[in-house]
Amino acid sequence: MSLRVEFETQMNSQNSGFQMSIGLRFLTIIAIAVTIMSAGTVYAIWQFRQSMIELRQGQVRSVIETAASHIQGLQSRVAAGEITEAVAEKLSLEAISAIRFEGTNYIFAYDRNGLMLASGNPELVVGSDMSGYVTADGQHLMKEMIAAADAGGGFISYLWKRPGEASPSRKISYAAKIPKWGWMIGSGTHVWDVDVGILKTVAWIAAGCTPAMAAFVVFALWLSR
Repeated sequence: MSLRVEFETQMNSQNSGFQMSIGLRFLTIIAIAVTIMSAGTVYAIWQFRQSMIELRQGQVRSVIETAASHIQGLQSRVAAGEITEAVAEKLSLEAISAIRFEGTNYIFAYDRNGLMLASGNPELVVGSDMSGYVTADGQHLMKEMIAAADAGGGFISYLWKRPGEASPSRKISYAAKIPKWGWMIGSGTHVWDVDVGILKTVAWIAAGCTPAMAAFVVFALWLSR
């Protein structure tokens, strides 16, 4: 009788160990799967973020190139004697001040001395001398924008406070040159707008995946009993 009890006890112990082994293996598989999925998701999100920023940059550049083309058209009318240069400049600055895209995004124009000629930002005053302006991240903004414009057009990344906000955020702007008048025109987009959209997507993914992961963990723990 004692041999039978001992045999049953040993078998129960082996079964218990086997059950625990299944549970632990299942948890390990879940942990590996979650790690791989998380790494893949982070990489995909980063790539998506970069793609969205590049898309925004393309849109900003397109707006500036369109504005530059409009100004060059007015310059051609001056050369043809249809309008005076003063009228062409006035019409150009009025157009720059009026342009809006993607909500509150706007265009600005400066001369080579950093004097503001026009802007769609109501917080910026036309005629302001921005030549010595240094951004919150230590960049001499006018110097870098004019250099980018002189190089045939280019992007500049810096910290800038958008209208209605108290603190600056990362902004990427495109600057282009208006040759005959020596102007620099530009516009930009705030990276935070992209990041907000990314965060919403991440929250949506987490809300969908978390319950399933929790169910797997609970099942694994049940197997481990």
